[in-house]
Amino acid sequence: MPVTLHQTQRDFFMKWLKIVCIILLVALAGCSWSKDEPEKTADELVAEGQMYFAEEKYDRAVKSYKKLKDWYPFSSHAKEAGLKIADANFLMESYDEAIIAYNEYERMHPNDEKIPYVIYQVGLCDFDRIETIDRDQTATQNALQTFQRLIQQFPDSEYSLQAKPKIETCLQ
Repeated sequence: MPVTLHQTQRDFFMKWLKIVCIILLVALAGCSWSKDEPEKTADELVAEGQMYFAEEKYDRAVKSYKKLKDWYPFSSHAKEAGLKIADANFLMESYDEAIIAYNEYERMHPNDEKIPYVIYQVGLCDFDRIETIDRDQTATQNALQTFQRLIQQFPDSEYSLQAKPKIETCLQ
């Protein structure tokens, strides 16, 4: 039996329909139909982060504060969340992550009143990694430069006073 034009069109349409269905199935497979947890308000995320921070569950506090920054970047709490993320990383001794977070905070809020604290904390991240004199002194040099920058930019800050003995330690 010869193939008619009508059959060829139908076969082409059926193949095209199968391809479209497969593409849709693949695309929908990547979508999540149910959320793992309900979306929280900015205030709920702040309260959650504060609770975890107070309980010294810093990794969970970081997650809450990161969600806050991601979901509500223009919230009045987002700025403080950035600082809390840095502090939590510092307290977990995740110094590289803490330095990144403190530097991001300083970059985003260069005129903030907490900048002397932020610079001091960056210096502490390196200061706490200082090892014996026979080891690599990169951390020592970084801490020294950071503390000197703090004293130069904010000579009257309470953090500058705290940095002075640490500079002496770095020089020794």
